This record gives sequence, C-alpha cells and structure tokens, in this order.
Amino acid sequence: MAPIPRGSGYAWSPRQELFAYEPSVACRLEQRSLYACTRGSGRLFVVRDDGTGKREITAGHLMGWTADGRIGFFRSYRRAIPRAFDLDSGKAGPILPGWEVELPIWSPDGRFVAAVARSGVVIARADGQIVQTIPSRLVISMIAWAPVGRRLAFTTSGFPNPHQLFVVDRPAAQPRLLFVAGSWHFDWITWSPDGTRILLDDENRGRWLLFRTDRWGKRRALPRLGGRPLWCCPVNSFSANGTVRNS
Repeated sequence: MAPIPRGSGYAWSPRQELFAYEPSVACRLEQRSLYACTRGSGRLFVVRDDGTGKREITAGHLMGWTADGRIGFFRSYRRAIPRAFDLDSGKAGPILPGWEVELPIWSPDGRFVAAVARSGVVIARADGQIVQTIPSRLVISMIAWAPVGRRLAFTTSGFPNPHQLFVVDRPAAQPRLLFVAGSWHFDWITWSPDGTRILLDDENRGRWLLFRTDRWGKRRALPRLGGRPLWCCPVNSFSANGTVRNS
C-alpha cells in the first residue's frame, strides 16, 4: 500500500497499479468546532502501488480515473468542468468530446458511460454522443453499471422521501421502477457478480434487501452483518462501476 498524507482524496487506477491523490490543507478561516477544518490542496500527485515513483502531475482537484487510464480532475470549484490528465503525454484534455458533466462511469465493455447531472442521469456513448437523459425531480443518490452487460441501476432521494430504485435494461431504454420506500431512507446498492440481482443496504432497519432485477418489488431480506458484503458498494462515492473488491 502506498503511503499518502492523512486526509487526502485518492483513487486507484483501473488496473490498481497507480495511485492518484490530492493532499488536504488547513482551511484559511479559523473554525471553532470539535473537528479541524481542511480542504483540498489543489495539487495532484501519482505514485506506484509499492510507494515508489511519487510525482506531482498538475494543479486541480481529483475526481478519479477514466477507463483508459487518465486522471479526471477539475481546475477550480468556481468552474468545475472535468478534465483528464494523460500521464504519458503530460497533457490535459476533455474526458469525452464536449463532455462538461461529472466524471462518468463506464459500462463493462467500455462502450457507454453514465453520469449524474443537474437534469438527471445522462447516458452517452464512449465518444460523448448522448443516448438519453433521464430526468428526475428527486436527487440522484447513486448510479451503478451491472458487472456484465449494459444494465444501469440508480437510486433517488426525495429528502425526506420517497426513495426509489430504478433499473435501465439498456442504454436507450426507459427506466423501470424496481422498488420504492415511502417513509425510510436508503442510498447504497450493489450488483451481484452475474448482474441478475441488486443488494440494497437498508442500514436504518439493520438489514440488506436482495432484489431480482426482472420483477418489480420481488425482494428478500437478509441479516445486515456489519461492514459491507464481499461484492459490495463503493466507498466514499455515490457512483460505482460494477463491483469493488474488498481486501
């Protein structure tokens, strides 16, 4: 594991060979609370997985990695248009042609992307051509591609309700409502490795709910054993590209 400064924002490369991070710095204004105030430093570094080869690459705030191994970032909070830094050329460019939305997540085959925008969920081809925008009057909490195929799931939050789980069976298809909770909160979901089921973390009721994705409302309650399942939810992110391995 590569050592990084405490409080840094960080992300592994797609092949988990490189580690990008943005150290934090103390806020300029004094904060009177139990916790220290920190913010992103606006300096991006990359290091190899064994802790060697550390180097500063560019100024900006870390967003993550693109599917082709570039580092997603934006220059400033005032104009947070995503860019991608190419480590080989040392140059930054658009993440996708004409793309000015959040850093997208890629489908398993790399041919489609999805992202959360102010208008809802945007699904596009890998060349940036938009396939559809799914509008939502509710906040989009999380989006996740299935580990196989081209199915996308997303959750909404009404603050305080309702909370909904949708599935999009193919990039151009209309979303299907798989589950709705009118009076209690959920956010986190994760796909099964075969892409046939979705596990929802119902932490407020101390359980997981396992859904079949081919049938509305068909679910099974499981004990919430603590932590997260082996094929699990992303950590510190409300987006997921398939599944995340736990160590």
